Amino acid sequence: MDIDRWNPGTDLARWRDEVSRLLDWTMGRVRGGLPFVPYVDLYQTDDAVIAEAELPGADPRQVEVTVTENSVTLRGSLREEGERREGGYLYRERRQGSFHRQLPLPVSVQAEAAKASYQHGILRVVMPKSEEARRRARRVPIEGPEQG
Repeated sequence: MDIDRWNPGTDLARWRDEVSRLLDWTMGRVRGGLPFVPYVDLYQTDDAVIAEAELPGADPRQVEVTVTENSVTLRGSLREEGERREGGYLYRERRQGSFHRQLPLPVSVQAEAAKASYQHGILRVVMPKSEEARRRARRVPIEGPEQG
């Protein structure tokens, strides 16, 4: 009977590969990492609904913004490349992929009057509220005992 030496490094590497393959399959990973989904803040003022998306390094020409009466859709692609030299080594990193994010709006907006701008890695979409949405909104006073 032959005796095999146990090598925990080999077993751990095999386990890591199996877990990686499982995650690739279950999470729908694309080559090079998880799909990019931009963080978006959505808020409203008295006159407009505003969406602000974090898109650092994006080329605004590669981003498409579509506004309907009740949703805003952000779609595009990112491509980043970085390089640095340190301690006699060259480090290169690349990130690329596409994204798609559709957000329902809390009130109806005037899609034809929406405007988008991009500055310092933030895409800002301002969508004026429809006249109907402005008429429906009203501040409601809070009743209750006075606090003193």
